[in-house]
Amino acid sequence: MTTEGKYFTGSEGYGMITEETLWPLLASHGGEMFFTTGRGLKPGVPFTYTIHGGEMRVNRKDKAITRATAMLAYQRAAEMSGIVPGPKALGVFGASYIYPVFLSLGIIHGTAQPSIAPGAPKEEQQMPRGKRKAVSLTIDERIAALEAELTSLRETVENKEAELKQLKETRDSELFLEEIHRRQKVSHR
Repeated sequence: MTTEGKYFTGSEGYGMITEETLWPLLASHGGEMFFTTGRGLKPGVPFTYTIHGGEMRVNRKDKAITRATAMLAYQRAAEMSGIVPGPKALGVFGASYIYPVFLSLGIIHGTAQPSIAPGAPKEEQQMPRGKRKAVSLTIDERIAALEAELTSLRETVENKEAELKQLKETRDSELFLEEIHRRQKVSHR
């Protein structure tokens, strides 16, 4: 079996991902938005990452997660047959970021409960963490949630672009009036 552009999970799949295939897989998903699992009533936070050489740079951290650390996290996940109860079980630096990435890519299957699932009903969001339903989003549900988020972000961008256009027009009008005023002063001399 080949791993060209694909990743495999499960008992037969863990032999397919190696240090050589794991890192390119992570690199191919750099720039995508992920969410940490959160703590208690505190919701998870969104983050993105980029791969630069042998480092995974998370936009919310000053320090980088090394390739060796990601591989160690993968090895520990494989030792648990991919059933990882939460980030701490990985026992590596940056686990709170590695865990949701591995979970999202299907490398692991966690039992950690997301703090608040995108699109979850308000009453569920307000429940104490232990009372929330365990939420396992299907790919279609994740796509729908991300599309909704993208639509919201587009609206925000459109609003900011309109605000920027308005400010530029105001600035240009003021500059135009200043230029007319300056020319009038020069012509009256």
